[in-house]
Amino acid sequence: MKKVEESATILALLSRIREKSNTLLQRELTAQGLRGLVPSHGGILYALAMNERLTMSEVATIVQKKRSTVTTLVDKLIAQGYVRKTQDSKDHRVFYLSLTRKGRALQAPIEKISQKLNETLSKNISEGESKQLAKLLKKIDAGW
Repeated sequence: MKKVEESATILALLSRIREKSNTLLQRELTAQGLRGLVPSHGGILYALAMNERLTMSEVATIVQKKRSTVTTLVDKLIAQGYVRKTQDSKDHRVFYLSLTRKGRALQAPIEKISQKLNETLSKNISEGESKQLAKLLKKIDAGW
């Protein structure tokens, strides 16, 4: 019974941390004047900032989300002018995503927001504890 209670506590804490981190991210996005963006856009923007162009499937793999979820998020980024979608000249079934100039301009504010989130997440734990926590969470994730 104790292991079940510990699992419930772990899940409750993970859920609360996720909620708090999303609240922080949304507050910081608004403070930076980045209206219309949500925390879920961050991973996509980062993936595209690190790569000149990617397919939708490649982005989905990098951000570890379903392709349909990524498609919805990317469509919003395209509508806001942050991302462009271009068709492959040889295979018309393939589309590439890349950042527009407006999208590239997000890099500095998003890095600032990410830094604040990372500082908040790690302020009460040591570097060793952070590494151990990451290791344990990866083990839990691998069990799914």
